Amino acid sequence: MDSSDKRKQTGESLSQVLQAWGNKGRKLPGDSNEKQVKREVGAFYQALRGASKWAKSLK
Repeated sequence: MDSSDKRKQTGESLSQVLQAWGNKGRKLPGDSNEKQVKREVGAFYQALRGASKWAKSLK
């Protein structure tokens, strides 16, 4: 993929966002409340949806 291809740039951005939960060990404090947990799950879900949409654009 050419470096000027917007899909490549989007993929790199999504990768960095998802790495927070994977390789970089993003986590909530043990005393997190329900609102904080729901916000974190929502952010993760949004990132996964973005990655899914991006992957479909490669076909």
